[in-house]
Amino acid sequence: MQGNRGGPWLAGGGDAGPGQGPGPLAKAVAVVAGAIVLAATFVFSLVVCSVVVVVGLIGWGYLWWRTRDLRRHMRERMDAAMRAQQAGRQGSGSGPGSPSSGAARTGGASGDVIDGDYIREVPPDGPGGSDRGSRPREERGGSGS
Repeated sequence: MQGNRGGPWLAGGGDAGPGQGPGPLAKAVAVVAGAIVLAATFVFSLVVCSVVVVVGLIGWGYLWWRTRDLRRHMRERMDAAMRAQQAGRQGSGSGPGSPSSGAARTGGASGDVIDGDYIREVPPDGPGGSDRGSRPREERGGSGS
């Protein structure tokens, strides 16, 4: 068996001579086997994907069920905060100059907050003595950027 080192599968088949490829029957068997392997891998991937989806849905349902008390508690606290805020607005005047208006809380002497930085305009004769320019000086501070 010196002439056929790799076995009959490398030699080209039973009746094929040396140097010839596999016969038509071997090609047909290879095509059918390839189709079967392809179909099996597709079915396996469908099963794996289905298992992943089912496990994910079970996990989501479990977390949803376990956090229902937390969600209810958070919803009650949000409703209570909204009621308290509505009662606070109704109890005090909400005009443009009132302390509860947005302009009085965010602007004015405290400065404007933009991305964690604050800008405060200081008048020329402000807390640090007289200023060189006629425009108000800006003090900047914040997160260092």
